[in-house]
Amino acid sequence: MKSIKMIRSIIPIVTILLILCYPLLQAQNSTTVRANGESEVVVITATDYAFEAPDEIESGWRNIRFSNEGEDPHLILFSRLPEGKTVDDYLTEAGPPFNKAWYQLRDGKITPQEITGILGKTVPEWFWGVERMGGAGLVMRGGVAETTINLPPGNYAMECYIKTEDGEIHFMEGMARPIRVLDKNSGGTAPKADLLIKVSNTELEVHGDLTAGKRVVEVQITEKPDKGLGHDVHVARLGAGANLQEVVQWMNWYSPNGMREPTPDHATFIGGMHFLPLNSPGYFTIDLSPGRYLFVSGAAADKGIFQEIRVK
Repeated sequence: MKSIKMIRSIIPIVTILLILCYPLLQAQNSTTVRANGESEVVVITATDYAFEAPDEIESGWRNIRFSNEGEDPHLILFSRLPEGKTVDDYLTEAGPPFNKAWYQLRDGKITPQEITGILGKTVPEWFWGVERMGGAGLVMRGGVAETTINLPPGNYAMECYIKTEDGEIHFMEGMARPIRVLDKNSGGTAPKADLLIKVSNTELEVHGDLTAGKRVVEVQITEKPDKGLGHDVHVARLGAGANLQEVVQWMNWYSPNGMREPTPDHATFIGGMHFLPLNSPGYFTIDLSPGRYLFVSGAAADKGIFQEIRVK
């Protein structure tokens, strides 16, 4: 009888504990988590070849935590679609011309200098109205990249356009997914930056504290090229034996082996900031240890838009 009474007394305590812990358990299993009482962190996971992410998020300044759990390197770009367009339209109308032009380049039938002209004629006109709103730069297997970007309401495509070793573009393999940004502001704010990167059509400038430690980097795009999608910033940690020019050349997507597996030897990509609207800042966080780093605009690497940095 005593044991039965004890069990009966324990049951209400267990019930109360479950009720109290339920919100915490929900938060741990959700795709968004609270960080230090600030706005929600949107958690997005890349695999080979898909994104795990919420179907919808609130608008405004959003903290994005991007984890790569695949074998390949991955990135994420948030592309705001024109009214009435969907990710299916993106893949079925804009995807095939990109794929066709890429196969022609890969197979030596056209040159890198010709591909942008071909895409200008074959990609649907509405594609050039897509707004690139930022996202995480290239991240290696097991890596995590943190970015903060300002997302207005609308329908978006999340995409990765790295190429497999066989030369297939990731977004055509499944790495394009819709996400709805709601007409409800998250209340988030832009972080305070330790470093400032300005990217124009002629240079990439890095200003601020370049000592070791965790650093918040503000990125500003001050000019947009006549051709292409714009400027971005990718960061690579260069190990002993890394060839700077090989890494820079690999970043040129319009090269047959550009942004195509495998990545250059002794170069570890640790994130960055993707295409942004002109004069609209985005932020990313990196943990700098002493050594060599490459800050490079992948879209303009062949034009010398990069800097090698030494962190003390």
